[in-house]
Amino acid sequence: RALRLGRVYDRIPFAAFARRLGADRALDLCSGAGEPAAILGRGTGVRFTLSDLFPNVAAFEALAARAGVDFVAEPVDATAVPDRLDHPIRTVVSAFHHFRPGLARGILAAAVRDGKAVFIVEGFPRSLLRYAAILPALFAGGTVNPFLAERGRLAKFLLTFVVPLIPVLGMFDGLVSALRIHSRAELEAMVADLPGDYVWEYGTAPYPPWGRATWFAGLPRAMTREA
Repeated sequence: RALRLGRVYDRIPFAAFARRLGADRALDLCSGAGEPAAILGRGTGVRFTLSDLFPNVAAFEALAARAGVDFVAEPVDATAVPDRLDHPIRTVVSAFHHFRPGLARGILAAAVRDGKAVFIVEGFPRSLLRYAAILPALFAGGTVNPFLAERGRLAKFLLTFVVPLIPVLGMFDGLVSALRIHSRAELEAMVADLPGDYVWEYGTAPYPPWGRATWFAGLPRAMTREA
């Protein structure tokens, strides 16, 4: 809800990236509950398939019915994606910071090894100032959550407004995430010695009031429509 209310992904150039490839399918890795990928894919003409090493199948099923995404019910290792999942694009949306540099590089290396394009998105760079820009949306999303949740509304209401455990934990989680986001230099270092003729790009996309979402993309030169 915070991502939607804050319009955090609105200016991420994912649709243009997919058009450059002529691709209409993407495999999302490390999907969690899948909402970030569904938001990124909205209106792009790209159909997303959700996956995770520990798949939340109930959340995937609910999102598939509501947002028109597909999902893989079995565990998927982002560093060793099965050949049957042959989507031309692999994405990691607001989750890449969960991985230490060695494992993060392994995810990128696996995509290169398999000849797939890759698109990484984060809601803010490693900056407390930029993290602060998303707080109004997080506050709004957290405020309405107890009233719109499909289950546990009373518990969420109590833990939001009476004993504000959820807001405190949410703030802590966001703060830790902000400190763990991989910088542009770190991302470029991860791919510097990878084989293959790839084009790597980094960019930021603004959202109100002073936020900056970040994206890092790699595509095989041979797959681009310009090639």
